[in-house]
Amino acid sequence: MSKRQPILSLCIPTNGAKEWVLPVIESIYTQRVDDNLFEIIISDNGCNTELESSLSSFNHNNLFYYKSTDEGFTNQINSIKKGTGLYRKMINHRSCLIPGALQQMINLILKYNDTRPVIYFSDNKIKTNGENIVECNSYNELAYNLHYWISWSAGVGLWDTDCDKLDKLNPDKLFPHISLIFDIRPESECIIWNGRYQRMLNDDGKGGYNVFNTFSVIFLNILSDYVKSGKISKVSYSKIKKKLFGFLCELYLREVILPTKRTFELSNIRQSISTHYSTKGYFKMLIFAYFNGIKSIHKKLKHICHIYR
Repeated sequence: MSKRQPILSLCIPTNGAKEWVLPVIESIYTQRVDDNLFEIIISDNGCNTELESSLSSFNHNNLFYYKSTDEGFTNQINSIKKGTGLYRKMINHRSCLIPGALQQMINLILKYNDTRPVIYFSDNKIKTNGENIVECNSYNELAYNLHYWISWSAGVGLWDTDCDKLDKLNPDKLFPHISLIFDIRPESECIIWNGRYQRMLNDDGKGGYNVFNTFSVIFLNILSDYVKSGKISKVSYSKIKKKLFGFLCELYLREVILPTKRTFELSNIRQSISTHYSTKGYFKMLIFAYFNGIKSIHKKLKHICHIYR
């Protein structure tokens, strides 16, 4: 008797960080969803074997581990390839599912199985009219509604019938998931599922790449190419760029002014920001970032004074 195809593949690309991956897997199995309805795919391009040996604590036949030689973020595509589900959904290796999320995802896939639109899982990151589902008639509408959140790889997934096209892609090494959205089909109806489904683990240690160059240069260069090809309009591009600027201001505050324990490379920030926002835009970012930093410190001081009053 042949094995029944799972409805959903939860595809987790990782660099072997077991301190993140193990709690994520635990959060999936505590959902108490029938193991026959889903599978977990681990694609590990890390250098150690600790994660693989640790998986033996999970006694489930729908958990699959694969060692990957794909570098960096391109491991995302390998994780999708290894899935066998009706739909293969990317899961960040720090993303613990909240109660009920897995069943909601399965229900969503079954609901749209006949029409099979491109689906993006935005995790309540965008503003809607109170609806969890935003229907888009084109890639351009999808990009407009998601704005800079389209840079977030964990929101993407792929129907099984589209996976045979993966080997024909030429994805960017830092944003391979964008090819999964725009390059699998010439055009498509799309939906955004804006329901909240995850709780992110502490990201101390995250990094290893030049974050300002990645978002303010490489990401916008990719989108510029889609404007040229007609998949994204200039209006949508302008909205994404504007929303992204606010993110970059916050990033400068959190990574430069008030540094965290993350390990992003922070060189040539002025050059990176000036590429698409001009030198004026760079100094505008500094003003916003420092102003918000002062506001944040002032708010904390007021709170402390209130406590000891």
